[in-house]
Amino acid sequence: MTTAGLVIDASVVSAWCFPDEQTDYTNAILHAGSVIASRLGLASPGSAQFEAETQWRHPGVLPESATRYVVREMSALLPGAVERLRTLQITPVDIAVPANVAQYAREASRCYLYGLFTAALVLCRSCIEAAVKDRLVRNGLRKCLDAIRDHRLEGMLELALTQNILDDLTFAMADGVRKKANDAVHGLIPTTADCQARLEQTRAVLHHLYG
Repeated sequence: MTTAGLVIDASVVSAWCFPDEQTDYTNAILHAGSVIASRLGLASPGSAQFEAETQWRHPGVLPESATRYVVREMSALLPGAVERLRTLQITPVDIAVPANVAQYAREASRCYLYGLFTAALVLCRSCIEAAVKDRLVRNGLRKCLDAIRDHRLEGMLELALTQNILDDLTFAMADGVRKKANDAVHGLIPTTADCQARLEQTRAVLHHLYG
């Protein structure tokens, strides 16, 4: 028997329909999916015990279930990821970008693609912070940077504005990303449109700093 791309033998089908046909093996098969899903969050001690027992008694069950889980999840995410990727454009830069800034930018984009909007916004914030810090240091403003104690990113952006590293437009973009990321961290779930707008603004700030 096949369901959703999963081949199920007769013993598992019987156990599914008739509780008195259940065995230790069929029970492991039937509950493996919920175990794998629970690995991505928090679960009860009973789930952890079931996971450990299944790994010991039937070592092949959970790896196979993990494969199926990822395939199903990626299949569900694929249409949205493709649609969002179609809206993105290359961000051209002329100056060498630090590795951490480039990494934050890539990870923010990937989180946006796969619908992880809170993570995307937090990474956009980190990207802007790392990029602005880099430009301040390159411009000989290390002492001024080190003097900022409270509300560090806000102070960095204001310093960058006064030193003409950011202009009024890119300052407003960067500060908007900062505020939206703070909101997301404190429980305000961002929408797709919100995340797209802040990602595009992050890229615009990077183009201004390194283009």
